[in-house]
Amino acid sequence: MVLFQQNLIFFYVGVFFTLFVGVFYLLTFFENRSKFKDPRAKTYPAVSVIVPAYNEEKTLAKTVSSLLRMDYPKDKIEVIVVDDGSKDRTYEIAKGFSDKRVRVFKKENGGKGSAINLGIGKARGEFVAVLDADSFVSRQALKRMVGYFEKKSVMAVTPTLKVYKPRGFWQQVQSIEYLFSVFFRKIFSFMQGVYVTPGPLSVYRKSFFRKHGGFDEKNITEDLEVALRIQSKNYEIQNSINAYVYTVAPNTFGGLMKQRVRWFTGLTDNLYDYRGLFGRDYGSLGIFVLPIAVISILLVLTHLAYYGILGGLNALNSLYNLYLVNFDFATIIKEYFSGFSLWSLLNPLMVLFAVLIASSTFILYLAKKYSGDKGEVRLNFVMYLLTYGIIFSLWWVTTLAHKVFHLKVKW
Repeated sequence: MVLFQQNLIFFYVGVFFTLFVGVFYLLTFFENRSKFKDPRAKTYPAVSVIVPAYNEEKTLAKTVSSLLRMDYPKDKIEVIVVDDGSKDRTYEIAKGFSDKRVRVFKKENGGKGSAINLGIGKARGEFVAVLDADSFVSRQALKRMVGYFEKKSVMAVTPTLKVYKPRGFWQQVQSIEYLFSVFFRKIFSFMQGVYVTPGPLSVYRKSFFRKHGGFDEKNITEDLEVALRIQSKNYEIQNSINAYVYTVAPNTFGGLMKQRVRWFTGLTDNLYDYRGLFGRDYGSLGIFVLPIAVISILLVLTHLAYYGILGGLNALNSLYNLYLVNFDFATIIKEYFSGFSLWSLLNPLMVLFAVLIASSTFILYLAKKYSGDKGEVRLNFVMYLLTYGIIFSLWWVTTLAHKVFHLKVKW
């Protein structure tokens, strides 16, 4: 126990920082709780939903069907499926939809950004939405989003994203992560600080792309880049917490690692490219949201370096002295329990941990309540609390290794 009671300064910093940020977001929630209701659209504008697809034969039919079932005027919506050089039956499945609202295009493989740009060029609607081919929309999703565009400065609206029927450890942990994101994305919208427009059904004014160019076709996180570009032009990005979209999350360790290394590599690259967004000229985004994201990353890496490397060496040295030099079972028991008492549970660090878990539980409750989530989350939340910090750290270490050794990041 003595080993664990020493050098806790970084633990205190990390826990206090996380708690401070959580409390700040909760205060923002209470200040804006009356604004959670989506504004009603006066009219329903024409929307073109672009579905970029590469080897998506397993989910594409369900994706397109969910779009066609949406409660939205049929003459105001079209679906554009862009097959990005698939090697499976994606194109044949897309062509199988006889509904005149579905148009299908096929191109050589060039990446998601190029597929979206082709769709934008073909779009007839005043607004364009992008929906990943492994995601499914709720019937009311689009209706609940378009009302935000009554305000001319709004260039994009994001939905509430949830994991589709989470099964197994990896999807269940992600389901909690996504629920937290539901809450934070809404809070960011109150602060004009949304910095990613996720692939599952973000909606944009088409005029933005005519004026400022389409999606960056070389960017591995094109949805993050376009959001930062929108912010850099001093436009708004809003969020509808009541527009539900469900996505198929990775269900294996390897698949999840590959996804997150791409996400995190794209995050670091885009934050560097748009470093001009940091600072008071961009309000809460520049002085709070983006700096908090960077500080969080640095804290994770600092904890790993200090407690992972140095702590590991100290532990090995202590074990060597204890077990190999002066081995004595009584000494081992005494060392393990030295300094332990029931009162030790009330030390400041334990109190901070307890408050942190309580605030996290409350945020999860709010996310479930306001997003209408009906799933059982208690066991998933316990798994999340026990493992997410380690998994998150592993993602960042792997991302850092890719950057240092110039390893190629793949889809």
